[in-house]
Amino acid sequence: MKLYPLTNLSDHELVERFSEMVSREKEATLHLIIHLAEIDRRNLYLKAGYSSLFSYVVETFHCDGGAAYRRIQAARLSQKFPSIIDYLDQNKLNLSTLCLIAPHLTPDNETSLLAEVMGKSKREVENILSDRFEKTPERLKDKIVRLPITQKHSLASPGGGSPQPTLDIFSAKENASTSPC
Repeated sequence: MKLYPLTNLSDHELVERFSEMVSREKEATLHLIIHLAEIDRRNLYLKAGYSSLFSYVVETFHCDGGAAYRRIQAARLSQKFPSIIDYLDQNKLNLSTLCLIAPHLTPDNETSLLAEVMGKSKREVENILSDRFEKTPERLKDKIVRLPITQKHSLASPGGGSPQPTLDIFSAKENASTSPC
């Protein structure tokens, strides 16, 4: 592919070419997602010796992990919700939005959720999801638990003084029954 110097282009030509490239990139991404969905459906990554579609795409095609993840997520969602392909094609949804809504999208809420997030920014989609789904049970919330400190007397502290307290992770682990891990 031959690259041309952009300094020779007028402002209008530069913006016009950029617009064309964005359109081509979106079209190529859509086709890539459709192909990924079929590769996933046929388990071709397993036949190629990979344990996951992600490792197949990243290792075979040297794709960035984040980009591979978003495209795979879109491909898998499109298998469950074929309307997603049309929304991507019409620029009503993007890959980031699909990744955000993926854990929440169900056949029951497909129409309403997709309609609500179409054309929204990432921050707007996060707010929509927070309003609709952030009813986290108390048991799933992050907790900070103070671990007890026990005295170990096996070594003298530097300088010859009395032994310094150390954290005994084994007894602390037993005592930390409220830890989320």
